[in-house]
Amino acid sequence: MVGKKLPLFIMALSGILSLPISASGAGEFERATLKGLPGVRVFVEDIQPDAKADGLRREDIQTEVELVLRSSGIKVLTEEEHLKTIGMPYLYVLVGTNKIKMEGSYYSYSFHLDLTQQVTLVRSRMRATATTWSTELVGIVGARDFNRLQQNAADLAKKFANDFLAVNPR
Repeated sequence: MVGKKLPLFIMALSGILSLPISASGAGEFERATLKGLPGVRVFVEDIQPDAKADGLRREDIQTEVELVLRSSGIKVLTEEEHLKTIGMPYLYVLVGTNKIKMEGSYYSYSFHLDLTQQVTLVRSRMRATATTWSTELVGIVGARDFNRLQQNAADLAKKFANDFLAVNPR
């Protein structure tokens, strides 16, 4: 009985659940690691094949994130600029999706936005690449509402932009 009720419950609440269920963000320490960055490169991980087949596009997420950064006055580095920038900072975007097996096309998702850059280990002076700032959210969305994931990309990029501008005022 519970097995039959769960899909109906999820479908009934799909309008609510297509919004993020939970989100987390960066704190003061993470924000401070953005100080002095001249800009960032944006890298969006490939989309899962089933979500891609249902219309979620990596290029749309990339465009949305870069648009928010540029409109906030944050330089989006080219690959060449990225490689020449101290610390080689990049904003890593990962949208993990899992198709829910039931009537209709619904996906659970996790959305990660991480600033990754080179750091130096104090004990050995060895350079390493580390995530120094991150935010994420999870939720459920219908495939027909994938445009909401683009809005989530914009919302997380705005969090990054706000933190970036807090320590790098224009």
